[in-house]
Amino acid sequence: MFIQKEEEEIARLLFIILNMLNHQIGIEGIKINITNIYKITQWIYDDNYVHNRSFLVTLHLPKIWSAVLNRPKNTFKIDKISKLKVFAALFAIDICCKLKKVLRGSGNFELTKNKKKKLYIIYFALVAFPLIEELEDALFYEILTELHMSFQRYFEVYSIEDIPIESQFIILQYYIKSSATLKIDRSSHDSDVIFGLLRWISEFPSLKRHSFNESYTSIHSTMIQGFIEELIFALSDELYIQKLKTEKKLLMYENVKKNYLTMFPDDFIDEVFSRCRWDILDKPSYRISENSMNDQYKTHNRVFRSIIASFNDFKYLNTNQADSYLRLFNLNTIESTPFANSKNTTCIYEKYLSNTTIQSSRPTFAGL
Repeated sequence: MFIQKEEEEIARLLFIILNMLNHQIGIEGIKINITNIYKITQWIYDDNYVHNRSFLVTLHLPKIWSAVLNRPKNTFKIDKISKLKVFAALFAIDICCKLKKVLRGSGNFELTKNKKKKLYIIYFALVAFPLIEELEDALFYEILTELHMSFQRYFEVYSIEDIPIESQFIILQYYIKSSATLKIDRSSHDSDVIFGLLRWISEFPSLKRHSFNESYTSIHSTMIQGFIEELIFALSDELYIQKLKTEKKLLMYENVKKNYLTMFPDDFIDEVFSRCRWDILDKPSYRISENSMNDQYKTHNRVFRSIIASFNDFKYLNTNQADSYLRLFNLNTIESTPFANSKNTTCIYEKYLSNTTIQSSRPTFAGL
């Protein structure tokens, strides 16, 4: 016990000094062994969180590691599941503390670029959650659950509409994934918040296509076809293509990898998705029987794969591609749809684009 206390004090002094230096000259001006700093961080998380969860925050670990990961020439990478778990936990604790301060009446919650990066790390940990579960870390589940509940309380007290639309989308993207992964039931207020944003997206001129009743029914195959149909129309929209060719970038997601995911090596991202894919395929509840692979299923599968391939190459579908996909569903071609070239839609769309703040923050369907 004495040795552990002594080690805690040494760690405390180390990070206090690092925080002071970071505040004065910036972390990039300090010559330190980042690998050893991580080992100490992992030790603090593994051995101290149970006894004193504030220990990580009082040592300014989230602030120090944010500075490390944001260095222009940062070479430290999150390239293992164990690392992803530690950083997701660290940043979840940090955001949770900030939300609790706001709920106590201290300041506002603003989703800065730094917080977005933290939220993307947490989101990726939720994607990799089946793999993290193999580490049998119950505390990690507890940390993520506490963050989710903190956001839930925040939504109950403050209107999410006070936050810029892009930040709303990033937060709710995380929140929905968190709810599904951690199996946390949505409250009625959660549904109001989530569907409020989705309703806004569906009513935004360049994204609006059909009413809900026109596109979907209770039959699963029809719901899938309806989703693919909406995707085809969105990716072949003339205004969307014109804007994409002019600005040569997507509206919201063009810089996600460059700005928020640089700490993840590409092969690690591929490994996580590959292992998660096999994890899903190994579960009986997700398997598709040969009997259910009918012609309709094969058509949906073929069209969706083709759309993804086209999007990866060009970020849109040309008219011929869109028409050929729609014909497979026995749908009308784009030229014959009543909403494809609406002049009213164009006018309203241009009105929105005249506001640069809105233009820079509105998500496109393709960004989903």
